[in-house]
Formats: sequence, structure tokens, C-alpha cells
Amino acid sequence: MIDDLLVSVHHQNLIGLGIAVAVGLLIGLEREQSRDEAARTRPAGMRTFTLLGRRGGGRGGGGGGLVAVVSLGVLVGSSFIQRAGESETGMTTEMAAVVVHFLGVLATAPLPWVSAERRWTLVAAGAVVTFALLSTRRPLHRFADRVSTADLTATAKLGILLVIVLPLLPRDEVGPLPGVVPFEIGVLVSLIAAIGFVAYLGVRILGGQRGMVITGGLGGLASSTAVTLAFARRVAQTPGLAPGAAAGITLAAAAMVPRQLIEVSVVAPGLLSHAAVPIGALGVTALVTAGGYYGWLRWRARSAPEDEGGEDLELENPSSLGQAIKFGLIFVVVMVLTKQAREWFGEAGLYVSAALGGLTDADATTLTVGKMAAAGQLEAGPATLALVLAAGANTLVKAAIAAALGGAAFGLRVLLLVAPAVVVGGVTAWVMY
Repeated sequence: MIDDLLVSVHHQNLIGLGIAVAVGLLIGLEREQSRDEAARTRPAGMRTFTLLGRRGGGRGGGGGGLVAVVSLGVLVGSSFIQRAGESETGMTTEMAAVVVHFLGVLATAPLPWVSAERRWTLVAAGAVVTFALLSTRRPLHRFADRVSTADLTATAKLGILLVIVLPLLPRDEVGPLPGVVPFEIGVLVSLIAAIGFVAYLGVRILGGQRGMVITGGLGGLASSTAVTLAFARRVAQTPGLAPGAAAGITLAAAAMVPRQLIEVSVVAPGLLSHAAVPIGALGVTALVTAGGYYGWLRWRARSAPEDEGGEDLELENPSSLGQAIKFGLIFVVVMVLTKQAREWFGEAGLYVSAALGGLTDADATTLTVGKMAAAGQLEAGPATLALVLAAGANTLVKAAIAAALGGAAFGLRVLLLVAPAVVVGGVTAWVMY
């Protein structure tokens, strides 16, 4: 029995040591590839990191922990001092060495409250995350260069609002307006800000000069209306951009659909199975229309249409405090008007208010209808039709914006591209209802 236990422990130590060596080899491979040939010194590479992983794995199964930490500190410090004369001296390689060492220790350390399999999984996860961070150096630096001080300030303000102020908001109805619960409103504002912020970061990383079609799709996740405004203004200045801009606006309208579905899944998960088909039909039709139109333009011109260049797409940070307050106010107004319209005029009032609300902000209408459906105040059929009406109205208003800022011909071009999506979505919702 004791012999079998010793054999089992021995096998675990061998497996852990192998994992520790593999971690060092993986991180060392990345460090080897990232070496600057112009540098005066050669930082640690595959062999050094493999030995560090093996050293950590050997220490995890036995004593000498303090000696190992001291010796590792001396090694890291000497490496940093050696490269101190270089123009750009960072500590990425040294910190990676520390991580590899302690991951190796964890791979073989006898922790009675954690099984060996879980320890190895944790080590593997740590190695993959470290490898990903190291290998994305250039995109991360490019992102840091594109993020402005104003973006950081806006994000910090909203973070304070969400982390400090949001938990203190009342969780019961306040004021004369029915259904106004500050905490719930704060949570929904946070959801919209998070969705928009992720897309906003994508635009900041990739930039707005990747072509109107690509930028329109990505920017539409943050704000399809902002994309329409920006593209229509550019068409007014340069009419030759109209074809690519129209395709980009249509793709921005299609990008609004994932936002809606995410919002519904969070607020009213039970409604998602009913709403996904008609809303998805609207989005897929817009996607196909935009793609087909852009492909036709490429075929006709035998090259990409003239939609490159110009200024970057300007989007306001969706996580800014001003944007959050603005959306919160719009949401309260839409919510109260939608509920009152339904009480006064029945389903007809619901549909009219959904369409009117969609003209201003489809997100606010989506969240309102979703909350009503989750509370049992709306059945799935009317709720789905209201969501499609909001999305359709928000899509059609883009043609009006395009006509007002970019000219009647440009507005008609956008209308012809987005109208099929609205028709398909509306008919699908009506048939399902």
C-alpha cells in the first residue's frame, strides 16, 4: 500500500516536472521570437526559460524555497542591469522569468487541498495567458497609442459610478413615475456601456481608415447612428464615397442586431428564443444586402470602390459619464411612455411607442420591452413584434439622416439597401406572431 502511494506520488512529480519544462519552453519560444536583433544584448530565450521551468518544478517537490527565490531575484536583477544601457529597457523578460519559475513550482508543489489535475490545469491556464500577453505586444502598444487621455478619464469616471455609486442606488421604486428603480436602470446603463465600449475599443485599435464597409460594421456595434452621421457628412464633402458609405451604413444597421440579442438575453432570457428569428432575419438580410452590393461594386470597378482614406471614424466613448446619463434619461422616458401607451391604447399603443422609441434609441426600447416581458406584462408575440418595430424604425431613420446630410440621392441609395431588411424582419415577426 505504501509502495503504491510512493509510486503514485513519484508519477505525479514526473508529470508536474514535464509540465513545468513545457511551460518554460513555450514562454522561451515567444521570448526567442521577440528578440531585437539590433539590441546590444541577447535576453533570455528558449534554453534559459526551459531551465527556469525545470528549476521551478524541481523546487516545487522539495525544500530550498528561500534559496530559490533569492537566486531567482539575483538572476533577474543582473539581467536587467546588463541591459540598462539599451534605449528601451523594460522588465517584460525578467517578469516572464519569475512567472515561469513559480508556475513550475506550482506544477509539482504538494498542495493537499488541491488535486494534481487542478494544479496542472491552473498552470496550463497561467502559461497560456502569459504567452498571449507576451505575443500581443504590438497590438497592445498600438492600442495604448490610440487611446487618449480623455478616454481614460471617461472610463475612470464611469468606473467610479459603477463600482461606488451603483451599489448605493435604491432598489425600490422612487419618484412619481411608475417602475423607476434606480438600481435596475444603473445595471442596464452598465450593460449598454459595456457593449459599446468593447466595439469602441475595436475601432480605436483598428482605426477608421480600414474602409467604410469594415469600419461601418465595427462601428455599428458601438453606435450605428454615429456611423451614419459620420459617413453622411463625408459623402456631402466627397460624393464619390457614396457607394462605399451606403454599404457601410447598411452593415452598421446589421451590427445593431447582435446588440439587441445580447440585451434581450440579459434582460429577458425566455424571450430570446422567440425574438432571435425575426430580429436575426432582419440582420442577416442587411448583411447579405450590404455584402452583395459591395461585391457588385468591386466587380464593376474591378477593385475595391473608393472608400479608403479620409479621417478616422469619430465615435464618442460609450462609457463616458455623459453618455451614461444621457442613455439613462432616454431609457426612463421610453420606459414610462411605453407602459403608459400600452395601458391607454393596448397593443396598438405598444407598437406605436416602440416604433417612435426606435427612432431615438433602439437600445432603450429593447430593454423596456424585455423588462415588461420578463415581468409577465407582455406575451412573447407582441414583445417580439415591438422589438422588430423598434429595430426597423431605427434602421429606416438612417436613410433619413443620410438624405438630410448627404443629399437626396444618397438617402435613396441607403433606403434601397436597408428597406429589404426591414421588410423581411417585419414579415417574419408577423408570421410568427
